[in-house]
Amino acid sequence: MGGVLILVEAPRRFAAPCNIETPEAAVLRKIIIAITVIWMASVPAWAQDSDLNGPSMAAIVAIGESLAEERCGRCHALGLDDASPHTDAPPFRVVAKRYRLEDLAESLAEGILTGHPDMPVLVFKEDEIDSFLTYLGSLLPNN
Repeated sequence: MGGVLILVEAPRRFAAPCNIETPEAAVLRKIIIAITVIWMASVPAWAQDSDLNGPSMAAIVAIGESLAEERCGRCHALGLDDASPHTDAPPFRVVAKRYRLEDLAESLAEGILTGHPDMPVLVFKEDEIDSFLTYLGSLLPNN
């Protein structure tokens, strides 16, 4: 009774060592990052295009303005026509015009680094980023 023994090794697609990323994992990681970036950018973009006079939007703008005052107000102008206390710090109304707010989300999450020695590295939490960017959007001329 001679039988044939066939050994088949199961595919090891996802059994890579921890320090090596499989192609499937790399694709999945990129998809997750893309979805996260799109999601983070959607609230500030929505805030720029929506009516900022609604009660919930007004509350979000107020929270963002409070964050700006607390963390940035000693150098940056916060209003529509005031001067910045620090001459090298642009007013936030200028920042809102100069940069796409969606592009600022990642910098705020990782910590804004500038060539200016007086500016501290500031890192915002996700909900703070949304509120802060909604506030910046409220400074744009159409709002």
